[in-house]
Amino acid sequence: TAVLAGLSDLSRDHYGGAALRPVAILTTHKHWDHAAGNVPLREKFGRSLRVYGGEVDAVSGCTHPLRDGDEVRVGSLRVVALSAPGHTAGSTAFLVRGSPSALFGGDVLFCGGCGAPFEGCADDMVSTFAKLWRSCPPETLLFPGHEYTLSILPQYVTGALPGADTPDVYAKLCAAIYRARELRAQAPPCPTAPLALADELSLNEKFAPLRHAAEALVQAWRLHRALEAATAGIEAIQASAEDAAGSRGSSPKVSEGAQAQSDGAADDLGDARPTLSMLCQPCEQEPVADRYGGAGGGGADDGGGGGGGVAAFS
Repeated sequence: TAVLAGLSDLSRDHYGGAALRPVAILTTHKHWDHAAGNVPLREKFGRSLRVYGGEVDAVSGCTHPLRDGDEVRVGSLRVVALSAPGHTAGSTAFLVRGSPSALFGGDVLFCGGCGAPFEGCADDMVSTFAKLWRSCPPETLLFPGHEYTLSILPQYVTGALPGADTPDVYAKLCAAIYRARELRAQAPPCPTAPLALADELSLNEKFAPLRHAAEALVQAWRLHRALEAATAGIEAIQASAEDAAGSRGSSPKVSEGAQAQSDGAADDLGDARPTLSMLCQPCEQEPVADRYGGAGGGGADDGGGGGGGVAAFS
């Protein structure tokens, strides 16, 4: 019912009342509140309606099971399936490539939290959140499967969840709570989605171990470069002194140029030092060819032409 109402609103608001025909359903996981509509929708719109889901999950009505990294094309959209175990063993997040990109994560990621790990452990959750950070640009827009923002974010202030690391993060947290309250106070209440991944990297406790690890890596990298620079400066001083002694037949003496090189060696690191965002830039993944041939290939049958096809996320 919700999907049909959404299609009706989209038709009225953006397509001049033209009938819309869904061509694909991308299901994040098997739970009934995300997958129960798959079979009825196929019965209404026909057996050509494709239902995608993680191959590990027993997604209701699934016709096209996906592996990690598989790419699906719906019209002009490029959608990459990211295996995200934890909430369920086969949970899948769908990354829609674009400017900005959008991530439909189901119960993998909420504002400030995540879905309960019913079929995973803490290590699974860390691995999943690391993959999301690695795979998605910071400006990615996040669309969670539930509206839990005002249930989770205030817990960072009351002490139920770990508090903000810095004053800047605390200010960002307060701004996020204020924004959410303003949106939910509207009549009817407005959703707090989409969220910005960059904000979640700072606020969400599930990213905290990754932030700390990245900070340690940055510090180690800086120390390594400083040691390299100091070693190079010492070697330059020694070489200069030996050259001077050889040419004058006297005791080695450090030249002013070599001393200056040594003194300025560490200062030369400034522009080369990385930031956390540099270290955590998303890796470009080679798209995995759609294993179903023309079924995911776009074109008029997928809504690429004038037929008004759409994809639904659940």
